[in-house]
Amino acid sequence: MRNVLYKLEEERKAVIAQLKNGHGEFLQVKLELDRAIACLRFCEQYGIFEHGEDQSAIIELPVGERGGWTRYRVMDDCETNDRNEWKELQADGKPVILGPEDIVIMK
Repeated sequence: MRNVLYKLEEERKAVIAQLKNGHGEFLQVKLELDRAIACLRFCEQYGIFEHGEDQSAIIELPVGERGGWTRYRVMDDCETNDRNEWKELQADGKPVILGPEDIVIMK
């Protein structure tokens, strides 16, 4: 992926040069390149679309038996099968709750 990132970054530099020369029509292209580069860096960071053992798995959560009202809660099992000991995962003091069609990236 490094080769593609390099090409996109080079193209971004060329587009920035055009913008500096007063070609405002290149602004949208620059913004799209920024987003594409950020997406590829994200994929690289988390091993998305990698090959071999370092590949991340991506799953889309299904719609549950209750339809769109289904919610998935992420739990820390505290290394026990006793569900009374499990703790709900918190992020910024709020429980992590996922819904149907949310995706989960597993490393």
